[in-house]
Amino acid sequence: MKYRFSYMFFFLLLAVILFNVAGCGNSNSSTEPIQSQIQTSSVLTESSLWIDDRTQIVEQIGETDRYVVFQDGPRLLYGIYDFSIKDYILEPTYWSIGSFSEDGIAIASLNDSYGFIDTDGNIVIDFYFSDLKPFKNGFAIAKTNSAYGLINRTGEFVIPASCYSLEWVNDSLLS
Repeated sequence: MKYRFSYMFFFLLLAVILFNVAGCGNSNSSTEPIQSQIQTSSVLTESSLWIDDRTQIVEQIGETDRYVVFQDGPRLLYGIYDFSIKDYILEPTYWSIGSFSEDGIAIASLNDSYGFIDTDGNIVIDFYFSDLKPFKNGFAIAKTNSAYGLINRTGEFVIPASCYSLEWVNDSLLS
């Protein structure tokens, strides 16, 4: 019993030491080291980079200085931060922001509704859908109430929302 306690204590102590040496216990809220880490890295990897003690970087938008961020608070809110001007392009107001496509738009949600925004935070397609899929070949799958349809880049239905389900399979639609 005496040796079992000694081994457990030794492994616990070793784990604590390794945890601190690896930097896992470090919580740095300064913005300067974050900006230098971003500038020295050509690709932003999934890591815990923080702008301040409440705002974490989620994803870089293309090759720009803009990043999708979220703020921790009563509810997680997403926005867009630009390091070149050290300010928000879009204050954290959305419940989610998806990945930006090559043409610079992303699905965002607000109050259980979905729409599209651009990298400047402008609403491209208003928030009146209950579900959205990314654009493909100029069209996006959209759901209103309980039915799916296909919308164009202006948000107009080109296939009315009358399908129980609708999915892309390669370049074809499957209903």
